[in-house]
Amino acid sequence: FGVNLAILLGDLAHTVADRLVDGLPPALRDVWYALCVELIAGQRADLTGAAAGRRDARHAEGVARLKSGRYSIVRPLQLGAVAAGAPPELVAGLLASGDRIGRAFALRDDYLGVWGDPATTGKPAGDDLLEGKPTELLALARDRLTGPDAALLDRVGTSSFAREDVPRLADAMRRAGVEAEVERMIAAAVRDAEAGLAALPLTPRGTAGIMDAARAAAWREA
Repeated sequence: FGVNLAILLGDLAHTVADRLVDGLPPALRDVWYALCVELIAGQRADLTGAAAGRRDARHAEGVARLKSGRYSIVRPLQLGAVAAGAPPELVAGLLASGDRIGRAFALRDDYLGVWGDPATTGKPAGDDLLEGKPTELLALARDRLTGPDAALLDRVGTSSFAREDVPRLADAMRRAGVEAEVERMIAAAVRDAEAGLAALPLTPRGTAGIMDAARAAAWREA
């Protein structure tokens, strides 16, 4: 009953959002349409990837890009640029940097799903592991864990992987350097985004504003 009501509430929220953009110029509605399609495609890949036990980095990167990075960073950035009348070449440059910021956002999201503080995030730590979500963290773990830790990873997404196994796997991933590697990847994505923005004809204030938001997204705690 609760799940069904939640789905209906989501449908209602999306309908209201569509109504809000209904009167916007066609160029903005096109961006909104792309955002909605990418979000649904990303969520579908998230579900099918978990069901199939996908652990490959390519699939995980695609899921993160569509359902997190594009939805939360790239398309909103594009909406702002198009609304401001930015020329196509500038929009393209912003999208390239936005993809890098979106990658940092998605990686932090996955990080918090494993090692976040529930008192800060508002959700239990380790749910992504318990559900076997196809994240880049699990792709890294597949390449790094050995012995009993690898056997524990193989049980993720099956009925033999229980809630009490989650902290064990999270600790094993930390020992194997997954946490440190994710932090490195986040920092690299932010640096790449900043370098891309520096090459665009933006005002210093505009670049600083985007990078302030990028750092807040990349190193948030919730």
